[in-house]
Amino acid sequence: MKELIIGVIFLGNLQITSYRSVPEQTDSTPFITATGQHTHDSGVALSRDLLSRWNGSVRYGDIIYIDGFGFKVVNDCMNKRHTKAVDIWVETYKEEKAIGIRQRNVWLVQKK
Repeated sequence: MKELIIGVIFLGNLQITSYRSVPEQTDSTPFITATGQHTHDSGVALSRDLLSRWNGSVRYGDIIYIDGFGFKVVNDCMNKRHTKAVDIWVETYKEEKAIGIRQRNVWLVQKK
C-alpha cells in the first residue's frame, strides 16, 4: 500500500469573507472562476498576494484549510485591492450574511 504524507504550511490569520455569483461582486462571467471552472460550494478566491501567479505560495487547485470552515479548493482570485484574504463562494445572501467578516487561521495543505 502506498503511503500518503500530508504537510501543512501556515498562511496566516487571514480575513474571511464570502461572495456570490452576482454582477456587482464579480466580473462579466459571475459563475466562471479564474480557473475556468463553474463556481461550487467548496471553492474560494484568494487575494492576489497569496497566489503564485503574483509571487505568493498558493496555486490554483491547491487545497486550503480554514479554521471553522474546513477544506476548500482555490479556484478564483479577489480584486487586487484585497490582501491577506480569503473569499468563500456561497449561493445565497443568507449564507453571505452569516459569514460576515471574520479573522481565521488558514493553512495550505500539501502532498509530499
